[in-house]
Amino acid sequence: MTTSFNPVASFIPVIVRLYGPLNNVRARLALDTGATQTLISKETVQFLGYDVDEPVETIELVTASGEETSPVIAIRMIEALEQARRDLPVLCHNLPSGAPFDGLLGLDFFRGQRLTLDFREGLITLD
Repeated sequence: MTTSFNPVASFIPVIVRLYGPLNNVRARLALDTGATQTLISKETVQFLGYDVDEPVETIELVTASGEETSPVIAIRMIEALEQARRDLPVLCHNLPSGAPFDGLLGLDFFRGQRLTLDFREGLITLD
């Protein structure tokens, strides 16, 4: 699957479809090859119908404002770039106010695939 992106933008947006126990939603995640795990805003995770107070686990995150605890929720299904992942554990974390995206699409989504980011042509290829 190949799709275009703006190679001079401040982030690479990827439109994803998230499936939860109560709702499904289209979300805009920033492709982040520096994130080992996908992160989705708590607000989005709660809208999907997950209880962030009953996570699969919690982990410590180091952020710009210090260390914080983040719940991990297994999302029923995430579809992006014509690929799907079932029961992918994602971090649930509040994003900075005014963030232009709903989370980060991390390396865990891309494992076992070939991801190519062509900044000359502005193309993402995932196969």
